[in-house]
Order: sequence, then C-alpha cells, then structure tokens
Amino acid sequence: MRIPLSTYRFQLTPETPLEQLRQTIPYLAALGISDLYVSPLPAAIPGSEHGYDVTDPQAVNPELGDLEDLDRTAAVAREHHMGWVQDIVPNHMAFHPANRFLQDVLETGPSSRYAHWFDIRWEHHNPLLRGRLLAPFLGGDLQEVLRSGELQLRLEEGALVLGYYEHRFPLRIESYPPVLEPLIGGLGRTATLKEQQLLERLLRLADCSGSTPGAEQYREITATGKALLQQAVAHSVVNRAVEERLERLNSEPAELADLIDSQHYLPALWRVAAEAINYRRFFHINNLISLRMGDPRVFDATHRLPARLYKTGTFTGFRIDHIDGLKAPVAYLERLRNSAPEAYIAVEKILQRGETLPESWPIQGTTGYDTLTIANDILCDRAGEGQLREAYHSFTGDMRDPASLLSETKREALTTLLYGDLENLAVNVLDEAARRHQSHAVSRRAVLQVLEELVVRFPRYRTYLGEECGTSEEQELLGELFSSVEEALPQRRETCSLVREIMEQSYEGEPTGEPDSVVLQLQQLTGPVMAKGFEDSFLYRYTPLLSRNEVGGSPLHPPCSVETFHRFCARQQQERPHSMNATATHDTKRGEDARARLNVLTELAGAWSAGLPRWHRQLETAWRRHSEMPFPLDRREEHFLLQSLIGGLPFGGPDESFGERLAAYMVKALREAGERSSWQAPDRELEDAVASLVRLLLFDDMFGPFREDFLSFQRKVAFYGVFNSLAQTVAKITIPGVPDIYQGSELWDFSFVDPDNRRSVDYASRSSTLAELDDILERNDPTLLRGLLEAPEDGRIKMLVTMRTLQARQRYPSLFTHGSYAGIACRGACADSLIAFTRYTTTQRAVCIVPRLCSHLAAPGELPLGKRVWRDTTLEWPAQPGRAWRDLISGMTVNDSRKMAVGTVLQHLPCAVYVPIE
Repeated sequence: MRIPLSTYRFQLTPETPLEQLRQTIPYLAALGISDLYVSPLPAAIPGSEHGYDVTDPQAVNPELGDLEDLDRTAAVAREHHMGWVQDIVPNHMAFHPANRFLQDVLETGPSSRYAHWFDIRWEHHNPLLRGRLLAPFLGGDLQEVLRSGELQLRLEEGALVLGYYEHRFPLRIESYPPVLEPLIGGLGRTATLKEQQLLERLLRLADCSGSTPGAEQYREITATGKALLQQAVAHSVVNRAVEERLERLNSEPAELADLIDSQHYLPALWRVAAEAINYRRFFHINNLISLRMGDPRVFDATHRLPARLYKTGTFTGFRIDHIDGLKAPVAYLERLRNSAPEAYIAVEKILQRGETLPESWPIQGTTGYDTLTIANDILCDRAGEGQLREAYHSFTGDMRDPASLLSETKREALTTLLYGDLENLAVNVLDEAARRHQSHAVSRRAVLQVLEELVVRFPRYRTYLGEECGTSEEQELLGELFSSVEEALPQRRETCSLVREIMEQSYEGEPTGEPDSVVLQLQQLTGPVMAKGFEDSFLYRYTPLLSRNEVGGSPLHPPCSVETFHRFCARQQQERPHSMNATATHDTKRGEDARARLNVLTELAGAWSAGLPRWHRQLETAWRRHSEMPFPLDRREEHFLLQSLIGGLPFGGPDESFGERLAAYMVKALREAGERSSWQAPDRELEDAVASLVRLLLFDDMFGPFREDFLSFQRKVAFYGVFNSLAQTVAKITIPGVPDIYQGSELWDFSFVDPDNRRSVDYASRSSTLAELDDILERNDPTLLRGLLEAPEDGRIKMLVTMRTLQARQRYPSLFTHGSYAGIACRGACADSLIAFTRYTTTQRAVCIVPRLCSHLAAPGELPLGKRVWRDTTLEWPAQPGRAWRDLISGMTVNDSRKMAVGTVLQHLPCAVYVPIE
C-alpha cells in the first residue's frame, strides 16, 4: 500500500480541467507534495464547480477532459513519483436531465432497469406518491404552473417530454396515444402511407392498458415505441403536425394535468419535499437523490470507473465523500477494500468530542476534521476565550443558553426541512408496531413526537447499530437518549417504550448489506439534522469566536490544553497513524489563516471587548448620515461582520473584489442563520441593505473614523496571526498523520465559506514565487528568512515554511510516517507560549517546535525570536551526547544540550524542525 507523505487537494472545474492539473504537477512536486488529492471526476451537471452533483458515475466529465487527458495527467504524476487519491461520491447522484439513469426511472417507473439504483419508496403511505416519484422542482403549485404555461409538453430527440426550465420529465409510453391519436385522421394526404403506419404501429404498441407486461417487456415496448416516433417525426409533415398538437395541448391546462396525473412521477412545488418525500436526498437538497449503495449491483455499476483506474495504477487511494450518509457504511467499506486491497482510503467523517472512528473500518482514517479542530483550538487562550464569550453576550444582548439554542436549531431543521423524512421513519415504526399487533397502543402523532425528540437530542452525527461496527457504547447511548425523551415527554412514556423496543430489536439480528430496519433509517436521519441544525444554522447564530465555529469543532466546549493536544497526537499515532491532517477543506467555514488570525482575539480579549461599543457607535453614526433607513444589522450580525473583517481582510487592505466577496458572504450568513432571512424566504431588502453597508464601511469617506480605528486593531491581530499560521502549518505537517494542503493555501488563505474558498488558484504566480524562494535558500543566509518574516504580506514566508517542512517529510519518510510521538516538557517564564514534541524511531529523531499566544511574548511589531523574547524558557531536549542538530526549515545548527534554551533554537524563525546532523 502506498501511504502518502502528503496530499494536495486540487479542485477540478471547467475553468481548471485536467490539463491545468497536468501543468501544475511539476510545481506541486517542487513544493514537496507526494500525492495528488483530486475532486470528483465523473460527469456532473453542466458547469458544476465542485463535481458532487454526479450525472454519470461511469464516465469522465467532458468539461474536465476525457480518458486520454486522464491518462496523460496520470503519466505526468508518475514521472514525478506522485500518487493519486481520488474523491468518490457513493451517496447520491443529481436529479437532473443529464442523469440518463434517473431519466429512465422517470420514464418507465419501477420497471426501469435502474429503479434499484435509487433510494425510492414506491409504496409510500401517501396515495398521491404511491408508484410515483416526487419531483419537487416547481416554483409554484402545479395548477398555477400549468396556467402560466411554464410547464410545457415538448418533442425532444424524438420523444415526448414535459419541460420546466432546465428540468425535463419524459412521458411514459402509455401517454403517447392520447397525445398522438388525433393526428392520424388529420394527416390525410399530406403524409405518406409509411408515415401513417409508423404512427399507427406506435399507438398499437403503446396502448398497454389491456395487459400488464413484465418489466423487461415493458422496457422493450418503451424503447421500440420511441424509436418509431423518432422515425415518424423525421418526416417534416409529421413533425409539424406533432408540434401543432403539442401547442394545442399546452394551452389546455386541464388536459395537460390529466396527462401528468398518469406519469411515473409527480411534479410539485419545491417546498413540498420538506413535508412529504418518497426518495432519500443528500441532506435536504432536492436535486441530489440518494443511491442504494448496499446493493452490490449498484456498487459495481457506480464504481466501474474508479475500479478500472485503480487496476491500471492511475488511482492509488480514495477519499470517500460523506460516509455517514450510507445506510451500511461498514458493508460499503469492506466491498471497496475487497475491490482495491492496496488502496489508501480516507473517509469524510466528522467526529464529535469523545467520539472515535470505528476500529473495524478497513481504512486508514478520516479526511482530518478532528486534526483541524485540535490544531485550531491549541492556538486559543482558554481564559481569553471565556472573556470573548462574556463580551459577546454583553454586546449582543443575546443571553440564550447555547445548548438550548442548538436544540432549537436542530428542531427547526427537522421540522422545516426534513419533516417528510421523519414521517417516513414514523410510518416504518407504525408498520412494525402493526406487525407486532401493538398498533392499538400508539398513534402517528405520538410516534412523531417521540422520534422528533430523540433526533433532536442525538449528540453526534450518527451511530452504527445494526452493523458489525455497532458497539455496546452506542447501545447505551441510545438507551440514555430514550430515557431522556421519557423524562421530557412523560405523557408519551408508553409510546417511547414501544419505539425503544422496536429500535433495539431492529439491530439485534444479523447485520445485512442494506436492510430497511428502523434503526438504520434513524441513523440516516440524525446526520442531516446535525449538519443542517448545527453546521448550517447554529454556527451562524452563536458566534462568540468565529474561528471555533468550524466543521468538526464546537463553541460549546472550551479550547483544549497543550496536554490534551499531546494526548490526541499520541493516540492518533497508535490508532490511525495515516489519517489525514487538514487545516482547510472545500467545506470549511473560512480559510485556515483567517481562523489563525481570529484565534489572536483570545489573547487580545480586553481590547476587543472595549472596541465593540466604540466601533458600533462609529458605524451607526456614519450610517445615519448616509441613509434614512434603520441600521441594517442587529448586534449579533454586526459582531459577526466585525470578526469576518478581522479574519478575512487581505494584508494590502480591502479592494473592490474583497468588498463584493464580503457582501456575498454576509448575505449567505444571514440566510444560513435563518433568523431574519433564509434560503426558503429571503428578505431581499434586508440583504441589499447589508451588502450596501459592507461596501460603504470599506470605501466611503463617511466611514473613515471607523476604518481608521478598527483597522489599527485589525493590523495588530494580523501581525500575531502570522505566527499562529506558521505554527499551525508546521504542526499539521509533523504530527502523526498525512498532511493535506488545500489548494492555494501554501500562500495566505483568508477566504470565506464556499463558493469563495473554491475560487481558481493562480499557479503560475505560485510557481514563480517558489523559484524565488529556492534562490533565497541557496544563499543560506538566515537574515533573508528574517526579512520574509518581517514583511509577510506576500505569503512567501508561509510557502517557505510549508515547502521546507514537506521536504523534511520526504527526507525522513519512515520517521514521519511510522515514528512514535511524545510531547516535550517546556520550562520557564514563557513555557505556555510553546508546543514542542518529538517524533522518533530506533534510528531517527526530530524535535518540532511551534509557538502559541505570541502576543504574550512580544509587543506589536516585535518578532517572537531570540533570547530577549523567550528569556529563561527551556526545552527538555532529547539529548544525544556529542551531536549537533540542524533545523530543516531555517538551516540553523545548534549543539546538543539537555536543557535547550528556546531563544537559541528559535533565532531566525518562530518554528523549527530539528534533526541530529549525521
């Protein structure tokens, strides 16, 4: 198995296709990257900027290139001795006309050869959805859309379809006769006998009402019928007659409604999916339909492309998107491992505090959100974080208990976005109760109430009961949750007891590939509720410190201690030494360097607290001079905006591009919070006013006093943020795990959430910068490195530290891949501002040193270097008598000493990786 020494996430888009990746590989190799980590390759919705809306898992996205492009790119990667970790999407596909597999299902219903691919409830409890797939994409009620003429019957590629903007719904073959029969008599002498015969054959074939053909025969009838129509409309006379007939039908809403009523699908208002749904979605996104990946046929069909490319050696590893969305993750992973026995496999899995990855999973680890959280938290001052919390409550007036607020946001997500999924689970519970002859003891309302309370109280994304990796600890957790539900709903004790019994018995049997048990259905619901309620609502409503409001993190707990950091790293080395270490991904809420900056606020909490009311007065005063409208932000939103400015401002100050990006980000934040605007009901007037405020405070002269005051503080934070960023970079690369560099973040990354963090990267300029750094390093002059640190605006200091630390891993692969981990004790006046640890094998050793809380060390503008700053602080150096040590980042050498002065080992750069000189 090839274990990557490092990975580099590259986001393929129509603007950055495989050709761009191919051209970038030499630069990545020079940077020190060992393995590519590439976003999804399969065909996706045209214009997709991310590739997760897959339309054909068996084909390369033509907007990215073709198989020849892929082969050429893989050849260049091999020339540079690079592996290839490929992101694959097993959960879902796009509900889109480009999805030919789903189009077949829409056309032929349960008889489709692809019906088993998709997680559809054909036997739904709602009679309107029985035998029909809900298509919730209309902007209004069906009758309203028909009257407006937005939903139109069309002839496309020789087939009859219903078209609604970009959506396309094919008619079932039985619907062709009522549409085409009136044409037979009307064609008269204008059509040849052959043309009329084609139509007559089609109508006879399509008239299936007198018999019920089998699935295979039905598919043959459909295919033959469409072929006959295509031949017929190839003649201009027939084509013109059909188009005229469709035009008349489109002007008759009632007739069109009858036609729609007989289809294998039900077009509906998009909001309906929140209340009633008969297909499983990715979270609450209507245009992403889930797959039945537990079916081996579906696995084989959808993994044909990655399996082939693994066997040819193009792919050496896989990243699995959203593993918790699968009904049976362990069965999936075992199947994947069997098909790719030597592949490196990492899963996107968000672990909550105290949660560990199931030991039985045949993988190397996660994509690194757990490391991101610990590496971020360790850069926070715990006492200062508490002060920021107090300042937040004081300034905003928001005294809500955060734990109660989280329950509120999860309940909102469940009842407003995912209620249809909850109801489907409740029906399954009721069906099971009926089978036990206990349905008399329970009502649907009571079951819904119990399940709602259970899901809201779920403390993690999901458990794995009903599979081989389910644990007794998870059983105890579920039992505790039911007990708490009983306490919260004493009037529902009997119902709660019954639901609990059904749940427990549903996971006590033998594990199967993809059973329809209620516990597995529950576990597929808790994840989306956590994602939407916590990540996409709570983290935008409760915001004392934005750097801790991150995927995988939580503002509900205090930051970790240095001791906790060391324990985490040691455990990772023992349990999952090859798990990914990330500090940014395409899904993180903000760039890694924006978080590093924001953490400085915990060190400057007093100045931040004092500044908030002053900045508020300055903003309100300037706004009143500009506009008669009320100030558009409430205090919480204003606090959010100010911290976003702290973290996101470029070193060179704001430009027009930054203003537009920040305005768009604030609009998205308002909608995600869902309090005064939302995705379902956006308040355009409010959003426009907020966007206007953003532009004014950045550029308008009336806001000059605010800018002068606030930016003075922001520059101080940014100064110390540089050292946090470098510390985070070195720690990520040297602790146990595989460090991942998110595209472009080898220079400063102050981006906001997607789509901002998925912007194209300028690799030409980065390549030039890397060449400049090579020239600087060849001179072997430490003062040049100090110069980069003193003028960090261009990001060269971060690229240098990244490159040198990655190259250290390449120089000592066994040490950093397999070496043990131990924290190093620090002593002296500044010991709290240091994290030091050693990586070691029987023959090799490295000492890694990074700073934290640098504002406690040095005044603004003063670098945290040398003996004057570090005073009497020492490290318990792992002595090797008579040896000298070299810092692999700066090149500086020191002599061995049992108690090493920190001021000696950190003279030129604030972080170091020392190894004995051989």
